[in-house]
Amino acid sequence: MKQKVGASREFFFSGKVLQKAAVDLIIAEYPDGLPVPGVSEFPGQVPNWNRHVQNFVKFTIGFCQGYLHDDGALLLFYPDSLQIKKEVLSFLYNNNLEVKEEWTIINSLHLTHPIHNSKRVSNLHNFNL
Repeated sequence: MKQKVGASREFFFSGKVLQKAAVDLIIAEYPDGLPVPGVSEFPGQVPNWNRHVQNFVKFTIGFCQGYLHDDGALLLFYPDSLQIKKEVLSFLYNNNLEVKEEWTIINSLHLTHPIHNSKRVSNLHNFNL
């Protein structure tokens, strides 16, 4: 008899064993409301999937609470904004979640109009990984 991988695993949700579907990892990106060079149909147009979503963090944390088991992880990408970081950390704290690791990632694409002009990426013609 074939058994699915992980079929005998017990999943804990808020410290209680529940027999329901669960995931180990959720990856989400906070929509920053900016055009995406090379993806946007018209210059300056923001793709539908990158438009601001009211209560994004609330919906994302709610989704995680429904499907992410206690030993799972949320990998959340969000713009470099103190306001957004405060919102994210507030929701995590209020829902008894914790940050295990925090990374800063630099996007090498030319930004069309960043929130802060001092953070504009330019002169990347000689950029190599």
